[in-house]
Amino acid sequence: MGIIDSNDLYAEKQILCKMNKKINPENDSYVVKTENRAKVVATFFAWWKKSLEKEFAYQYWRDIHGPWAARTPGFYQYRQLHLEHVDASLLSNLKDIELDVPKVDQPNGIANIFYSSRIMANLLRMPFAKKIADKDNTYYVGRNTYQRAQLPISRTYIDKIDRPEYNGKPDNPRYILAFKKNKDIEVDDFGNYLVNEFCTIWSQNQQIQRLRLEVLNRHTDEPTSPNGVRHNWKEDKQYNAWIEVELSNEVPVSSLFDSDKSYKNKITGLHVYPIKEIYTFVFKGKPTLVGLRGYQAATLIDTMNSDFQKSRKILKSLYKKDIYRR
Repeated sequence: MGIIDSNDLYAEKQILCKMNKKINPENDSYVVKTENRAKVVATFFAWWKKSLEKEFAYQYWRDIHGPWAARTPGFYQYRQLHLEHVDASLLSNLKDIELDVPKVDQPNGIANIFYSSRIMANLLRMPFAKKIADKDNTYYVGRNTYQRAQLPISRTYIDKIDRPEYNGKPDNPRYILAFKKNKDIEVDDFGNYLVNEFCTIWSQNQQIQRLRLEVLNRHTDEPTSPNGVRHNWKEDKQYNAWIEVELSNEVPVSSLFDSDKSYKNKITGLHVYPIKEIYTFVFKGKPTLVGLRGYQAATLIDTMNSDFQKSRKILKSLYKKDIYRR
């Protein structure tokens, strides 16, 4: 990316203002406002090494890689979404589109990273930065990919939970709806379709607890790292967008698609990944307690109500920095 034109920034603000008018202001929670201030957002899809038990990979990602990555300068928010396998039965009412995919093609997790500036986001994609990341990825990742989200169309619409430090199993059923578009549709047009036909309508649904859309640019293949981590993904298998949605317990995910009958002209594939766990390591530019001390320690500190171990004095003496505090 080159120099950002002030006219482009003005256009972004105008688009965002128009989009905000479609959303009920009462849904603009603290989390919504904070997430939508990010300058750059990226999705890393990750597939675990076949030689490693999946639970070990999830644990390493959460307990070792997460706190290490939380020290990265320029991170505005860093979340891990741990995924179950695709459940095609949840959308049995949809016909003539791809609802399932071989397990080998299903990512095990999403690293959803928000950046505080375009400069830092670009810097962290330089070869030296990727080389450092892959030194740790080699222990548990077989393959990962990188896609930037298009802004401002990618945004959080609803977060009624409004918990910046969201960690562990979701309170209600939460899903990633991963979309593959018709090849004849441009990504911009596909994003507008998802906004108009789904997100704007769903944002008025009182049963939805969280709603976030990410419209993705294409992943570009890169050479396999010296440590064996692959960065390839065939274009016809890539996702062009995903929606994160949390529903009240009694609401089936299939009911969200009752209103749109034109989906077969726009969507070629829609895969539903139930989210098994969520972890937040950075929020609003600062590490969370989980990001600084790790999930196991943070959970025990909270269980014991140990304010001493969360005090600024202790954390700065141990880590030279404080945690996010609302």
